[in-house]
Amino acid sequence: MSGAEPGNSAKPCERLWRELVEIHNHCKSLFILAEETDPELLDFLQPAMEQRHALEHIMRAMACELGMLEQRNPADSEYIEQSLRKAIGHEFRAFFDAADWLQISLREKTLQMLAGYSNECITAVFPDYYHTIRPRLEQIAQQVATIRTNKDITKHETLDLIREYRKIVTELADAMSRIAAAIPALQEWTQRSRKTETERASRDTKSKVLLATFSAVLGAVLAWLIKSK
Repeated sequence: MSGAEPGNSAKPCERLWRELVEIHNHCKSLFILAEETDPELLDFLQPAMEQRHALEHIMRAMACELGMLEQRNPADSEYIEQSLRKAIGHEFRAFFDAADWLQISLREKTLQMLAGYSNECITAVFPDYYHTIRPRLEQIAQQVATIRTNKDITKHETLDLIREYRKIVTELADAMSRIAAAIPALQEWTQRSRKTETERASRDTKSKVLLATFSAVLGAVLAWLIKSK
């Protein structure tokens, strides 16, 4: 295959091969990311089924190019192009199925990881969470909605959308990693806070007991003085 840079002057099939490989690699990177962050994606069969269908069309295109299809001429570029376009369609759907699943899972897990900690704790340990990370998560939700609305395999902007979506998923994974790294500090702050509250409650209890004891003794003394008169 030619090493020429993709562009308008490239042969149609070469351009399609490049597009197919790039989309496949983006999809593959999501599965590698899922192995580290959300292994449940590996049980989601739809992307794998789409890739299997894509492989079938790739094999047809290659078989035609190699002259291994009796009913097709190796120079039948139209058939090869059609097969590659179908393969790209399946890889396109595989990517979006995987990206949709993974970005939802990452956002949910990011929020769940902080669910057991107070706002005071999060602010003390993670001062930029409410100023930077949380607003960014909300922005990402809007970006994803826009991408999903605009996705269309027939548009020329397909690769741009896929690249943008891939960056978003990576950003979500990075945010989750940052929060995961802060969990020990959050736990320590919470334990320290609870210890302080326990000590304060203990002091308050002791003060109340001493006050009650003093009041009882004082009352007894006053009663004795009154009787003595």
